[in-house]
Amino acid sequence: MLEIPGYSIQRIIGHGGMATVYLAVQESLGREVALKVLLPSLAKDPVATERFLREARFAAQLHHPNIVAIHDVGVHDGNAYMAMGYEPGGTVANLIEGREDPRFALRVVRDIAGALDYAHGKGVVHRDVKPENILRRLDGSCVLSDFGIAHALATQTGLTTEGTSIGTPHYMSPEQLRGEKVDGRADLYSLGVVFYQLLTGHLPYQGTDGWAIGMQHISAPIPRLPEHLGHLQPLVDALLAKDPAHRVQTGGDLVRRVEAAISGNQPLVSDSQIDLRSQPSRRSSWLIALPIGLIVIMTMMFVENREHKREAIAAAAVIAADMQGAEKPSIAVLPLVDMSEGKDQEYFSDGLSEELINLLAQVPELQVVGRTSAFSFKGKNQDLKEIGRKLGVTNLLEGSVRKTGDKVRITVQLINAQTGFHLWSQTYDRDLADVYAVQDEIAGAVVSALKLKLLAGVTPAAHRAVNPQAYTQFLRARQIKSRGTPETAREGVEALQEVIRLDPGFAAAHAQLAVSQGWAADYAETPADVAELQRRALAAADKAIELDPNLADGYWARGNLRASVTWDWEGARSDFQKAVALNPGDARILQGYGALLASLGRLPEAIETTRKAAEAEPLLFSVWQALGYYQEAAGQLDQARLSQERALALKPNFPFVHFRLGVLDLQQHQPKNAARAFAASGYEPLQLLGTALAEHDLRRGSESQQALDALIRDYGHNAAYQVAQAYAWRGQKDEAFQWLDRAFAQRDGGLSEVKYDPLLRSLRKDPRYRALLSKMGLPP
Repeated sequence: MLEIPGYSIQRIIGHGGMATVYLAVQESLGREVALKVLLPSLAKDPVATERFLREARFAAQLHHPNIVAIHDVGVHDGNAYMAMGYEPGGTVANLIEGREDPRFALRVVRDIAGALDYAHGKGVVHRDVKPENILRRLDGSCVLSDFGIAHALATQTGLTTEGTSIGTPHYMSPEQLRGEKVDGRADLYSLGVVFYQLLTGHLPYQGTDGWAIGMQHISAPIPRLPEHLGHLQPLVDALLAKDPAHRVQTGGDLVRRVEAAISGNQPLVSDSQIDLRSQPSRRSSWLIALPIGLIVIMTMMFVENREHKREAIAAAAVIAADMQGAEKPSIAVLPLVDMSEGKDQEYFSDGLSEELINLLAQVPELQVVGRTSAFSFKGKNQDLKEIGRKLGVTNLLEGSVRKTGDKVRITVQLINAQTGFHLWSQTYDRDLADVYAVQDEIAGAVVSALKLKLLAGVTPAAHRAVNPQAYTQFLRARQIKSRGTPETAREGVEALQEVIRLDPGFAAAHAQLAVSQGWAADYAETPADVAELQRRALAAADKAIELDPNLADGYWARGNLRASVTWDWEGARSDFQKAVALNPGDARILQGYGALLASLGRLPEAIETTRKAAEAEPLLFSVWQALGYYQEAAGQLDQARLSQERALALKPNFPFVHFRLGVLDLQQHQPKNAARAFAASGYEPLQLLGTALAEHDLRRGSESQQALDALIRDYGHNAAYQVAQAYAWRGQKDEAFQWLDRAFAQRDGGLSEVKYDPLLRSLRKDPRYRALLSKMGLPP
């Protein structure tokens, strides 16, 4: 049994991510205390120890009847500990299940709101308010504990960014999840989640992982309470407003509202504090034309009773806001199910699904989730309402395809993702030659059902194949590329060449061929093969644009090639701007444009553009990885780590995410953590580069050089840029520029990062750096 001088340890009463809590007797005073001891696995980590002791320092400064008291703190035999008040009533978490008592919930919120008001007044934000951190006294009152990740508003300690999100995703505010600076209103949001959970017995947002839950906190509507608790909905809305400015502003204000609710004397939310954007649209459409102020004035004119007038004003404001602030309709096209007898037509059903996504994405009034996010639910038997919540959409399109010879049957249904009700369904039996007409009919029917307008001329004939066999082959080629392996790179090129042989005027096939040839060049065995494939890729992109000047994919393909192959930055910018204008909701295009903007050193615009890509494709890991890189380059390290962790949650074995997390650790002076992240990348060139960086920061020069020598020996022929990164980070400028010159001669794609790469920061004041930018045609 553990021994701490002055304390008689009785038993374990709790576990946490950093510590074990024991019931103990403080021998000098003979009183029971909760003795919190840092876990042995963390005791040797100075950062963890300092974080633990910081919790004690924060809490010890806070003297409030609803904040747990700290009696003692110290370190014995390497074990950091703190003694605090023992509350035998346990945590509120033990009282949630099966208990739906509004008055109990209000009392908990009142007590903790008072504690938070006091802490915020002292400049401390808790940042982890949840039922497990709320203790209950025997008299029924509650106290707030565990200031382990609390943050002093006036300080930046650097101790809360070592690789984990700051808080618990189920209870984190939208701004906290985005990695933005938070204040006391983030704690009030978390308390609102606790309030909802105490009222209903379940959390407002649920999902299979922290990222899915976090996305709902950011974008999903505030859930509705059961009808018998409807009188408390305004208070829930005021606590869970997405925008902190529309929330209850202080703990003191919340205490007053809750006390008024308990006494039954006052409304739960004042007229001036209604969250006008949290209510779902459900009123008559004629109100859309009226300004909010006019609706409220009309209400005052027709309602005489003062008591009723307050309620009516609030209701009128909500109605008006519903009509004016309703979000853009949104939809996800789920993968159509292959119902063919041999189950061998998946390429066709997937291809039709993707075509429908592309068609609907051209409706300006409709927000369409991208392919990667929608297809992540393929083959999973999940509740449609749950899928809608995870994707943050109001509508889902699902169905099936049966292809037999030249005949095709397509069955589709449009579903309200919030209610699960069918809005429209239809079955189409057609010849394969009519498949384009069916796609147009389906898109038109969806748009009509959602009461939107489909733009005329959004599907020019040049986009499409004339030969049905060519179209079928095109869908098969696209599926080959989606496998994303080096072995399929050349296979995809050959499949598309066959499509073009069958239908030379098929513009979309030429655009896809450009993408596939550029991708195949990455796996070519000789420099001559690389150059030839890149030349052919550019020619294919030019041909696609010649055949159809309104094909966004043609400009997207050429923009990528111009940026990465020819370094024609102005030409690439023109292509991406044209592609964005033609298809503004396409995540692939937005991600490529963001990369170009970053290459040009325009990081704020790159971040904004890539955020839009993440909104269109919330489950696309590469978008989050790119966003995190640009945030890192802009010095937004907390936000960068959060973005990289989202990418990692989506694709745990993605090498470049592990590498960037390691570089973040280096910049935050955590070389041991960096070494672990680099090793986890599983990709030898990055592992060797990371080892050279981390061992240098750990002052183990021979180990660093050994790793760098191996990188040069095994990968110097195609990783010159990575060698330059290592030398630059180690401060060896001459060697770094020698390898950058080699990278330039090799047309190394890594050079597109030269203006913003944090590993090259030491070179930027050197005249040779400006000369390199000039040679590449980049702005200084």
